[in-house]
Amino acid sequence: MTRGEWEAIHAVANVAASFLSFLLFLALVAVIVGLFMLWRGLRLARGHLAAAAPRAVARVLAVQAGTTAVADAVVAPQVRLLSRWAGAKAGARALWRGTGADGQGGGHPA
Repeated sequence: MTRGEWEAIHAVANVAASFLSFLLFLALVAVIVGLFMLWRGLRLARGHLAAAAPRAVARVLAVQAGTTAVADAVVAPQVRLLSRWAGAKAGARALWRGTGADGQGGGHPA
């Protein structure tokens, strides 16, 4: 290879390296701009969330109170009925079998 060919290859390599460096610079600028936009957006969202948080908590508490009231209204009668039914069954069983001390029933021990 002649000296002119080497200089041409060297010049093309310099241009390619410069082009790649410029692309890398543009990519870094894009990343920095993206991070800045993300930071601004998160800061803005945090401000809006701080203002909306008390309303959201109040709404959640209202829904919880309503749900608890409905659940109590639906479940309490069933629990009361089943409790009375279990008490009646236990009372009938105690009267039927007796309350012997030996656990076998049959009345009072001798």
